[in-house]
Order: sequence, then C-alpha cells, then structure tokens
Amino acid sequence: MVGYGTVKKRDLTGSVKTVDNSTLKATGQYSTVSALRGQTAGVNVTQNSGKLGTDYNIEIRGMNSIGKSSSPLVVIDGVIGGDMNAINPTDIERIDILKDVSATAIYGSRGSNEVIIVTTKSGQSGRTTVTYDGTVGFTTPSNLPRMFNGPEYVAYAKEAINGGSNHDPFIGREKENAENGNFTDWLDYTLQNGF
Repeated sequence: MVGYGTVKKRDLTGSVKTVDNSTLKATGQYSTVSALRGQTAGVNVTQNSGKLGTDYNIEIRGMNSIGKSSSPLVVIDGVIGGDMNAINPTDIERIDILKDVSATAIYGSRGSNEVIIVTTKSGQSGRTTVTYDGTVGFTTPSNLPRMFNGPEYVAYAKEAINGGSNHDPFIGREKENAENGNFTDWLDYTLQNGF
C-alpha cells in the first residue's frame, strides 16, 4: 500500500524493506528491536546503556532532528504509536520499514522520521496447532590475556628482587605457598561458563 493506492513491488520507486518472521527468529534475540540490528541498510539500532534489559533506540537514515526525537513512527497492526520493545519477536509476522516519501504519503508529518509497520501473527481457520519456540545459550570467557602461572610468577618476582626491587611479595603465608607450590588460579575462580 502506498498512499491511497497499491503498486507491485517491482514498480515501487520508494524504499521499503521487509523483515519476515524467519529472519527475526534466526537472530535468537529476545527483543524485537535488537533483532532488527544489522538486518536492513540505513537502520541504526543502539542501546541506551550497557545494562541488561534497557530499551533500544532506532534511527533510520541518521539523526533527522537536533532538538527533537529522531525515532521513527511505529504502527503495530494499524495502531499508531506502539512500543516495539514490548513485543516478542516470535509473535511478529513481518516488519515493513518505510524509508522515504512512501512514509509521509501515508502518515503525513508524523512519518517524517520514517515509519515502521509491524504486523503480528493472527489466528487462522482450520485445525488447532500449538507451537513452542525455545532457545538456550552459553557464554564463555574468551580473548583472555596470557597470565603467569604460579612458577612463572615466582621466577618473575625473584628476578625483580635480584634486580633491585624493594618489594618482596613472598612473606609469611605467601612465601610458604610459593615454596610448597600451592598456587591459586584466580581467573578460574572468578570466571565460569554462563548458562
């Protein structure tokens, strides 16, 4: 639909990008907005902060205003002004992103920051079916720096002491542990695979 008429997609001169349900599910994201990241050219998705659960911002074709919001107009199942952060990606059938005059032709000045049209799944006649979508993941520490093991650290510290360092880390219990080979791998204690 373009304005008050319809055209074939191959005849469309405006920039309209569609992201379907299979693409959203393939990202494995729990947030619809984060699932859009990297799916379409000119659509920048950023997170407000690094905290878990914080909302995402969307800008289409860069910042459009200096003092006002550059967020696009979101239309969910024909209702203007919806919140994409509140929708489960598996509940979405498709997302259409209107990037240019096709947005303002339909929605006027409200579409000046472009428009995102979300179509959610709806019931179908026929047999009742129940589906389940689930994901599980692991996080593993990676790209860790190369650290001294116990004997390497002892050799390094002794070399520093022989070179004139006035700091001897081996006093009391530390000296006893170094002599007996009792070392602690602190990275192993503090890091583990997340589930």
